[in-house]
Amino acid sequence: MKKAIILLAALLIAVAADAQVLQDVVYLLNGSVVRGTLIEQVPNVKIRTTDGSLWVFKQDEIDKITSEPAVQQPQQVDVNVNDNAAQRVESTRNRWARQTTYYDLTNGLRIIADISVMVQTSYYTCSAISYSGSFGHQFSPNVYAGLGVAAQVYLDYWYYTKRGDEAELYAQMPLFAELRYDVKPTKFSPFASMRAGYAVGLDEYNDHSGLYLNPSVGVRYKALSFSVGADLVKLKDPWHFVELLANKQFRYTDINWQSSVMFKIAYEWGGRRRH
Repeated sequence: MKKAIILLAALLIAVAADAQVLQDVVYLLNGSVVRGTLIEQVPNVKIRTTDGSLWVFKQDEIDKITSEPAVQQPQQVDVNVNDNAAQRVESTRNRWARQTTYYDLTNGLRIIADISVMVQTSYYTCSAISYSGSFGHQFSPNVYAGLGVAAQVYLDYWYYTKRGDEAELYAQMPLFAELRYDVKPTKFSPFASMRAGYAVGLDEYNDHSGLYLNPSVGVRYKALSFSVGADLVKLKDPWHFVELLANKQFRYTDINWQSSVMFKIAYEWGGRRRH
């Protein structure tokens, strides 16, 4: 009896040792072969290979589907990657890489937020800080168009150096449309931007409202960009700038355009593809 049990156990071990693990194999009409685990057969054939990649084929591309002994090779896919008949869906590893990488411009909603420092050239004792935001659509890999609003606060240093009392502050709120051109749709690109609209003066004593123009050029790297440009306002009511000269004479200057040199840093979201 013991001999029979031992003989049966030996026979089972031999059979198990001889057994081979099977895997699904998809043969395509173009001669390609994909080995892995069959996920779906209707309406399309989906098979996942050992490296985690998922392959999708139409029914009319299939020659046959079989189960065969697993091929112990590092490369489990024999599909010609240049064949347009096969549509490859990225592996889990590649999809994770997609989510942690900044991608190239292509289309869709794009939002730009920035902060600027401005030094006036029309009224040289003034400087300002500006916050602005723009949102719109990336119509192509190069062209963006959107709408935005800015808040600009100006400080006149003359009141500190000459009068010694409280600072002269005034504010503007430009409302604008923006057109931007990125030279390259990649993660690193020079660009040019034009903002145009109307600046609403927020000062209760003087009206600093008028036509607003803001051209700039810069460089974008991924989501961050740096630019320099001009901030121009065609004042509805000109300023009358008074200077006391060395001979104690006064010089009066009408300022019709408020002009400033602008240095800007911006961060943006959207308008991109994943690949």
